[in-house]
Amino acid sequence: MPTTRPCTFCGNEIEPGTGKMLVRRDGSIKYFCSSKCQKNTRLGRVSRGVRWTLTAAALKGKIAAPTGAAVVEAPTEAAEVPKEFTIHLPKGKDIPTAVHDLIDRRFGPELSTSQVEKRFVAFSGDAALKHALALWYSKRHAGKTFTEVALDDYRAFLNTAPAKKLLKDWLDRQAKKEKA
Repeated sequence: MPTTRPCTFCGNEIEPGTGKMLVRRDGSIKYFCSSKCQKNTRLGRVSRGVRWTLTAAALKGKIAAPTGAAVVEAPTEAAEVPKEFTIHLPKGKDIPTAVHDLIDRRFGPELSTSQVEKRFVAFSGDAALKHALALWYSKRHAGKTFTEVALDDYRAFLNTAPAKKLLKDWLDRQAKKEKA
């Protein structure tokens, strides 16, 4: 059954088959009824400050406040996230440069490639990383059960902001352990 969705910016209902859907790398989804709403969002405007939006009209008391609850979708059955799965790790020069640079910043540029690789392998075995990777993988490959994560998928995950934050936090904990 087709569902109508509210525009992320103005709050108007979007009929099925019309409008635009913007899916960001972090998994957030924004719906726009027109390019006008999309451009206003891109310009950083807040909908309550733009006169023609439903939010602004609600603030002035002209209409009831938009609830944004027009979207009622049945939750899709998510694939079960396995507790144990294998990760195909990049080795040596195949380790992403962003990861290599973060390790160099925390522990110094005098580390050899093998030392960087050892730290990367230790990071890849971290439980928090595996949990985040499993969630990311199950969203990316919805409906699939998995027992292993391919090298390309793991590299793509490492380029996401949550993975970089996990790496920074893990490196900070490791640096504290070594100093103590």
